[in-house]
Amino acid sequence: MKRTCSSFLTLSAILVLLTPAVSHAAPAWQKFISPDKTFSFHYPQGWKVQAKESTIEITNASADEQLLVVALPYDKAKTPTDSAKFLIDAIRTSSSPDITAANWESNSATKDSTISCRATYSDSGRKYQSEVLVVKDDSSGQVLWFSFSGPEAGYSRSRALDILQGLVSSLAKGTGSTPPGVTMPAAAGTLELNARAFMFVLEFALGAPLTEGQEETVLVELRRGWGSRPAEDLKKYDAYPKIVDSIVHAGDRAALDDLRRKLEASTREWIETSDRSDPAVALIAGVLKEKGKVLIPGNPALTIMAADSYSELYAYSELLARIPNAVPDRVSPSVVAEIKSQLLKAWSGFTPEQRGQVASTPGLWVSIRSVLRYAPSADQTRIRAQLVKIAAPSESSEEPTSQPGGQGSVNNNYVRNLVKHQVLMNINQMTFNHYMYCHGFKSSIY
Repeated sequence: MKRTCSSFLTLSAILVLLTPAVSHAAPAWQKFISPDKTFSFHYPQGWKVQAKESTIEITNASADEQLLVVALPYDKAKTPTDSAKFLIDAIRTSSSPDITAANWESNSATKDSTISCRATYSDSGRKYQSEVLVVKDDSSGQVLWFSFSGPEAGYSRSRALDILQGLVSSLAKGTGSTPPGVTMPAAAGTLELNARAFMFVLEFALGAPLTEGQEETVLVELRRGWGSRPAEDLKKYDAYPKIVDSIVHAGDRAALDDLRRKLEASTREWIETSDRSDPAVALIAGVLKEKGKVLIPGNPALTIMAADSYSELYAYSELLARIPNAVPDRVSPSVVAEIKSQLLKAWSGFTPEQRGQVASTPGLWVSIRSVLRYAPSADQTRIRAQLVKIAAPSESSEEPTSQPGGQGSVNNNYVRNLVKHQVLMNINQMTFNHYMYCHGFKSSIY
């Protein structure tokens, strides 16, 4: 099952959906390593593993229980629910005509990538219950089914979820799987890596980089919380570098924007249930409230978040034409405001595709700023060389993009240049490649 261990955005969603209400004594675990050593995972000790071309069966003969991992056919147009029903229908046809599924669960941030449900069926006259999780990952082009099944008599859902979560959370690329529930000592380097990853994911979701002071507010509260929690609880923060990895592997601009919107939705859900007196929560809530405001309705709408990111990115491109080594913080607020004003005037003339490209700039601008902040100087130079092309006038244009002596009046045609430039996707790929390198996020989730 060679494709089982590709990168997934939805690891954090899996852990949320599989969190049991009651905790049972954790089983002893043993490691399975695929014959070609491309992936590994842990499963309950004493169970038997059978790995086939597209299926892994892990059985506990003494209790008639089974863990199942199946690679399902991928279809971009189909939802995780469609894929789950596909396999359920196949099981109904081949072996268990009475199989039914209920209690379908997801959330607004993961509905396009993750679904869970409970199934019941009969086999050889015996009734069974099953916990099912289906994960769809567009970036790797695959859909995976995870399930735990056991006899209805004496069935414990909490135990089932404990075991299923253990299997899913232990999946690892190569031979590096660690036992579920076993937290390695949290080295300072690991916590710092997780903190940097958390900040990147947060800023990506917000569609805007925070100031250094704002970042410090969030990090202070984050580290204060870490200091009062046991090591076992801190393990969940290991998911953040993996989410960064998923952002890196977004296939194109549309996928990148869709990913950012999902993370923004998750952030909003978290804010709604959090204590607003917490300084970090209040700060993030304020940014979301302001940046999420709609300037011009439509599909997509033009939000403050998109307009600000677009205008700052364009203004920075103009600045680089005059000062090749300039940093984004040197962009003039008045120039950004002027470009934003021109953008609002030009919006009605943009095509849906152009509007979509403007709407996708928040995540891109955050990523670019991260590279220009942390990457080696040679990598920064390569990114700037691409960025400067955005605001460069076309060969047929005779109008300057700025007044003599500095950035100034921005012609409407030049404001449109950004949405017409193919250079954005070149920057996008370069940005992510170098961001991964300079932050040390070098491995996939699986």
